[in-house]
Amino acid sequence: MPAAPGPAARATGFHCAAFALSCAYALLVFCQLNTRTDLFSSDLGIHAGFIASPGDNPAASYSLLHTLGAWMLGWSGLTGADALLFAGGAMLVLLVAAFHGSQLAVHAYFQRAYPTRSGWLVAGCTLAVFLVSMLMLQPWVNTLYLGIFTPNPWHNPTYVFGRFFSILAFCQFVRLLGPDERPTIRGVVALAAFTALSVWGKPSFLIGFLPAALAVLGWGAWRRWFTLRPALTLALALVPAVCVLLWIDHKVFASGAATGKVGFAPGRGWGLYTPSFALSFGMGMLFPLYVLVVRLRHLSRLMLTASATWLASCAAFLLLEESGLRATHANFAWCYMSGMFFMYLGAIAEWFLGTPVSNRLLRWLGTALFLLHLVSGVRYFLRVLAGLSYG
Repeated sequence: MPAAPGPAARATGFHCAAFALSCAYALLVFCQLNTRTDLFSSDLGIHAGFIASPGDNPAASYSLLHTLGAWMLGWSGLTGADALLFAGGAMLVLLVAAFHGSQLAVHAYFQRAYPTRSGWLVAGCTLAVFLVSMLMLQPWVNTLYLGIFTPNPWHNPTYVFGRFFSILAFCQFVRLLGPDERPTIRGVVALAAFTALSVWGKPSFLIGFLPAALAVLGWGAWRRWFTLRPALTLALALVPAVCVLLWIDHKVFASGAATGKVGFAPGRGWGLYTPSFALSFGMGMLFPLYVLVVRLRHLSRLMLTASATWLASCAAFLLLEESGLRATHANFAWCYMSGMFFMYLGAIAEWFLGTPVSNRLLRWLGTALFLLHLVSGVRYFLRVLAGLSYG
């Protein structure tokens, strides 16, 4: 019998698959940047304009993606139509690098957290994290806005770019929660830097992650996972990110650049894009909620943190709204989608890489639900790549 593929072959297979997915994403972004019609309901062309003309939108004055793009444009010395073309190309390079880097970050975390698992299984779970989506089952799919109720939206560049740093921050935090880990200076500085950069990329992640992280740290201290000092150390590591968030608030809202402000409006933002909360929960979160229920009495620290992040993000989307011209954008949906992403990350790891569920029927049912989300996600990606609407 031929020998089984070694670690080098498995690693090569994963990197080839990840590179192929990144190339497909690059094609998607390129098509969206160059379309001359309303065929693609994407924000990419608009954000390229922000880079070329940063004074047109307050977001361009703080976003890391726009800052880096503007720096690259300034280095080029181009103006006019050439500047817009260059800005689009610069954003393409940055987005594909962030997307590919996100895959590598999740793969590295899974490898470290589950060293005994097959390399092919770890690679497959990593790629699945970036392809799963809400269930696309006719005719109900027409009652939801796909770009909001999915963990993997493709149309917003700041979300895709900021997600890379969010993944690094989330995985670093969970790693430092481990029973054999102590928050060293290097580890805490890395957590602080990743979290602050994620906010600079897009503030959505911190809105859900901050209350979740504090709740998990409090729970861990109460359950004596660690003493109070490590818990306070990890909490203090989040302070720089809060400072960045306050700086963004000053740049956009306190400066008068925005037309409204954040207020309490239960259900209004969510209700803009779905007629049913239950339907959007069921279509978007069926597999991770199933895993949460089945594993509820024996949650890993990864799944506990992911669930808390999703719940906090869900609460923000349900309760908060931006007033003024941005009210119809439901911008707290980005917080919710970030929470969805990490809930799926935790659920996939828990189900396929963690300790298997002893009941065979429960295992088959959970795997079937996962496959429905995965097939729907691939279909969604192909739908977008073909130029169909996100809605």
